[in-house]
Amino acid sequence: MTIFDPPAAAIAQQSGAGQAQPTRRMAILACREALPDAQACTDAGLCRGDTHVVSNAGGHASDTAINALVAARRLYGTQEWCVIHHTNCGLDAADDAEGDDSGQSDQIAAGLSAEAAATGHFQNWRSFAELAQDVAQDVRRIRAHPLVDAAVAIRGYIYDTQAARLIEVQAASEIGRTQD
Repeated sequence: MTIFDPPAAAIAQQSGAGQAQPTRRMAILACREALPDAQACTDAGLCRGDTHVVSNAGGHASDTAINALVAARRLYGTQEWCVIHHTNCGLDAADDAEGDDSGQSDQIAAGLSAEAAATGHFQNWRSFAELAQDVAQDVRRIRAHPLVDAAVAIRGYIYDTQAARLIEVQAASEIGRTQD
């Protein structure tokens, strides 16, 4: 038996077929470590299948994340995208004395072989010190991408993990507004 066997069995027993097209025509780009739990989504009025969720470390607008958002638009008709970063993120560089990614690189590389650690040290982990600016930067990167449809609204948020609430970053949402 592997660690994944119980979840795999539970998934196999779920009733009803899933759907590819989100019913709310929305996609969310968020950090993997702070995705709201199922109850929080239910409390917010979201049900399974309402939205596409793209997640990565930091919830950043990487090439892969943008590709997933563009596919959600082109293939499934999503009309609004939300970029959500969160407080207390593992990539938060505010406590990194060197002011760059080196603290995260060293922490991530700990316990790896010398070759792997050297490779990890040169990765761009996209750490950040100011959440609102980072959200705006990611929304700006998405909006500027040549494959992103001007009719898609892109909004930016910070998820406050202490208060369990979303705070809209107005500057980011202004950057992401539809381009009529």
